[in-house]
Amino acid sequence: MNWLTILPPIVAITVVIWRKEVILALFLAIFTSEILLLTAPDVMAPLSGFLASLERIIQVFTDAGNSRILMFSLMVGALLAFIRVSGGVTAMVEMLIKNGLAKSRRSVGILTTLTGIVIFIESNLSVLTAGILSRGLFDKYGMSRARLAYIIDSTSAPICILILLNGWGAYILALLSGYQFEQSAAQILWGTIPLNFYALVTLALVFYTVISTRVHGPMKDSDAKAEVLTTDHSHEYPPTKARFMILPLLTMVGGMIGFMFWTGDGDMASGNGSKSVLYATALACLVAYIMMLASRKFSHIQLVATGFRGMGELLPLVTIVLFSLALGASLKQLGTGVFIAGLSGNSCRWFWWCLYYSSAGR
Repeated sequence: MNWLTILPPIVAITVVIWRKEVILALFLAIFTSEILLLTAPDVMAPLSGFLASLERIIQVFTDAGNSRILMFSLMVGALLAFIRVSGGVTAMVEMLIKNGLAKSRRSVGILTTLTGIVIFIESNLSVLTAGILSRGLFDKYGMSRARLAYIIDSTSAPICILILLNGWGAYILALLSGYQFEQSAAQILWGTIPLNFYALVTLALVFYTVISTRVHGPMKDSDAKAEVLTTDHSHEYPPTKARFMILPLLTMVGGMIGFMFWTGDGDMASGNGSKSVLYATALACLVAYIMMLASRKFSHIQLVATGFRGMGELLPLVTIVLFSLALGASLKQLGTGVFIAGLSGNSCRWFWWCLYYSSAGR
């Protein structure tokens, strides 16, 4: 099949650029891949490809790890809704501003970045905690969600591969242990940190952004729109007590650490990340639910409706994750990765380098 194996990714990239619709792009890529996988294409190929695409998406749920990721993504929506509706977010924003920890765009950006750095145990937890803590502050100071997304995403992944006391470090150690070296696997792993240029440059750019408060390109346009649309979010949900946000967050962070030890039989580096982050988020939702119910300002029915409404807000994101997992499985069977790896080691090496740098430039 050779070159045809890269057709699905090309379809996805083309549709995203053309229609700006990620979900449609991913589904069409899955559809293209499944048609290419048909053993005997005929006039019924479009229908067969469509049905095979549905089955491929369903197969995602047969993997426990994938199911946990999807459940975690939904429960994040419920947790966000609980702490927002409770008034904990607005109370936390006011407390940080009052104490001088968030008095400007620069201090808000630094607070967000440091939060992501401190929680290096798991990238999903880092993104979630920094996002929950900082969303209201970014709204308050007229900074776009695009800027917030850039900062937390470009902090969480690099910091997890630089501070290797987590599941990622354990995974790389396991890979290195299969080879014979003069140095130990741990020594080699720690020695690679200064050479991890992607992570170091990415973090440097994040600090440049938060300290200078300057943004460029499409992010600058997003910030301009955010400044126009900025409203007083303290009136959306009246501030109550900051503990309605602090306690669920502490539960989530503490639960993540505890469950990493528990699933790793006492060794945090060997813990199961997908289990731990799901259990910790579920526990945080339970704490937020009990606190709101105990305040007697919310009924059980109201809280259930709030939770499902929060899940609904993240449904497009969950769909993207679902389709991405399905596409990955389909491309693996198609052999796309193997074909591209073969190209990168042969005559097309310079082509892929040029493609990489041109993509980075965009």
